[in-house]
Amino acid sequence: MPPPIQAPPHLPPNVPSFYMRELPKDKLVGYDTPEGKKLFKAALLEGGLEAFFPLSQQFLTVSASSAYATAQHRSNGQSTAR
Repeated sequence: MPPPIQAPPHLPPNVPSFYMRELPKDKLVGYDTPEGKKLFKAALLEGGLEAFFPLSQQFLTVSASSAYATAQHRSNGQSTAR
């Protein structure tokens, strides 16, 4: 078994995480591979991706975690309560 990966900087060191974990290559197909493009196209033509597009619009890549942003708001005197 490979050694555990260090937790991302915003988490305490012993918190379990999927951060930087290598994914099983034998069970996954990337969208950017010829097979992935073929599977995606087939699913699109068969109407099997109706939920994909609204869902994919909800994913964002951020440079800071929400925990970090919350801490930043608190240190600036801003409330995070809504």
